[in-house]
Amino acid sequence: AGADGLTRTREPAGRSHARTGPASEVRSSSHFAGAEEAVAEISVNRRSDLSLDKSKTPAARPFLGEARTYLGTFSRGLGGKMILTFAGIIAAFGLLTAGVVYFKLSAALTGQAIQRARILSANVRDSAPAFLLKKDAKGMRELLRKVASRQGVAYVFVEDRTGNIFAHSFAVLPQEIQNAERSGNARNDKPRTLRLGEEQVYEVSMPVLEGQIGAVRVALWKGDVDREISMTVIPLIKLIGLIVLAGIALAIFLVWRITHPILRLVRTARRISQGELDAPSLGVTDSTEFGELSRALERMR
Repeated sequence: AGADGLTRTREPAGRSHARTGPASEVRSSSHFAGAEEAVAEISVNRRSDLSLDKSKTPAARPFLGEARTYLGTFSRGLGGKMILTFAGIIAAFGLLTAGVVYFKLSAALTGQAIQRARILSANVRDSAPAFLLKKDAKGMRELLRKVASRQGVAYVFVEDRTGNIFAHSFAVLPQEIQNAERSGNARNDKPRTLRLGEEQVYEVSMPVLEGQIGAVRVALWKGDVDREISMTVIPLIKLIGLIVLAGIALAIFLVWRITHPILRLVRTARRISQGELDAPSLGVTDSTEFGELSRALERMR
């Protein structure tokens, strides 16, 4: 009885196991099937999203491909050579013009500065004989300091007929001026460049009474002259640069207008040669030579 009871108690367990075993397998298989369906649905959704993304820009990809092909052909073909030629000519002309403008204006403005120094020297020369003959160095020094206080003037000094400095506009005479080589009391029309401290000056000299009693020397700061030149020349150089860039841009546009119809006809002829006889005709209504070429190509097809 105990064995029978044990058997009976085991039988339901076995039957329950037998009943639950296939059901669990069915449920697991259904879970796998559901997972596969979910994966398939995700892949379908991704494909649909990609198709939607592609459908959103249907003309972008052909346009980019056409632009890439056009640029490659353009850079290797007649258009690229024309652009390089025109751009090189315009750039060379612009550089030559900028160089001529810079050197001409620099020379002219430097000459004006030297002429201003000569005028100051002449003014001091006309007043210097009275001070030299009276040996009034103090009065001469006051006059020279008034002249040296003008903008751009580095110094003014007066020499006697032996070449010694009679009066000057410095508080203390610099060592560079003491050691500077004298050219005598004769007039020196060509200015010379000297170093005064860490800067340079343009110095001109003018004799007093034809050099019989001395000479006057006036110097201008070279840095001030250079700044004046830069303020005048650099805006013109920038304007020339803008004109050159505009000329290059115009050359690129004109070359594109000329070569673009040719490249379109070349692509059409290539498609026809590959058997695409239904390729669209381009430019048949154009009244220029490109239209005549397109109509001739159409007659050949």
